[in-house]
Amino acid sequence: MLHHATLLFSTDLEILDRALQPSPEYTGGEVTAHPYYVPSVKSPVTNLTDKLPVSVSIDEFKQSLSDYFSNENTSSEPYEFTCHDLEEIRLLRNKKYADVNWIFNTYTL
Repeated sequence: MLHHATLLFSTDLEILDRALQPSPEYTGGEVTAHPYYVPSVKSPVTNLTDKLPVSVSIDEFKQSLSDYFSNENTSSEPYEFTCHDLEEIRLLRNKKYADVNWIFNTYTL
C-alpha cells in the first residue's frame, strides 16, 4: 500500500496562506478557472506542534511516525524502486502527468 500525505509540523501559516493565493496578474481578480492555475477549495490547516501533548523535535516526530507505521503492520517494509520502476515512473509522468490537460483538469481517459 502506498501512503501519501502532507504534514505541517511547525509552519508559518501566514506565509503558507500568502504562498497559496493566486496572483491577481494571473486571475484577473476573479476566482474562476484560468489557464495558469487550477482553482482549489481552501481548507483549514494547523501545525502538528499545536496538537501534540508534549514538545518534540522534528527528528523525534519523524522517528515516532516511522516506528508507528512499521509496528502497525509487520508486513510494511520500505520499498526500494528498481531501475525498471524508475523508468516506468518517468514514462508515466511524461505521457500523462506532464500533459497540460492533466495539470489543468481537462484530461480524459
